[in-house]
Amino acid sequence: MIYGYIRVSTDKQNLSNQLFEIVDYCKAKSLDLKTSNVYQEVISTQKEKKERKQLVLLLNSIQENDTLVVSELSRMGRDTIEVLQTIQELLRKDIELRLIKENLVINGADSITAKLLIPMLSAINDLERQRISERTKQALATKKAQGIKLGRPKGSTSKSKLDPHTETIEELLKKEVSIQAIAKIIGTSRQNLHRFIRVRKIKEKIRKK
Repeated sequence: MIYGYIRVSTDKQNLSNQLFEIVDYCKAKSLDLKTSNVYQEVISTQKEKKERKQLVLLLNSIQENDTLVVSELSRMGRDTIEVLQTIQELLRKDIELRLIKENLVINGADSITAKLLIPMLSAINDLERQRISERTKQALATKKAQGIKLGRPKGSTSKSKLDPHTETIEELLKKEVSIQAIAKIIGTSRQNLHRFIRVRKIKEKIRKK
């Protein structure tokens, strides 16, 4: 089956342009794309930017040997980390990814394109993580020098990198999607997800709703 994914801000014209690009490409390549299989991510808030609900639903629906068509690589995530995670998830599921502007077809982890693209994205990802780490250390050192106490207050719950995915996790649990599948979709381990659900008491919250 053929799928499309569009990710835009509130700019309707940009949405139409991406949709036209994908539809036109599929016609030229004789790919049978149904408009109902085009997932449209319209982002107007920071929360929506983090959640990426349509992408999560798409990754949960798309099956082995399906094809995903996207206008360009940057549509796959907010940054290199997310782009890399999304592509790796597609490769794990044996999904063919077609990037129109880059004129790339990635059809498996062993393909030449994947072998060239993934290491490059991983290297950029490592550089981004290193820069973030250095900036964080500098900021903490500055606060310490100013006499500001560091650390969280006693009795508070520590932040988790899964916090932005809370609504998505709740939504998928309600639909009885397995823990293993949810973990793959949001890019974490089953153990981390189990711990997060337990600490945040997500199942209890769902039962109360």
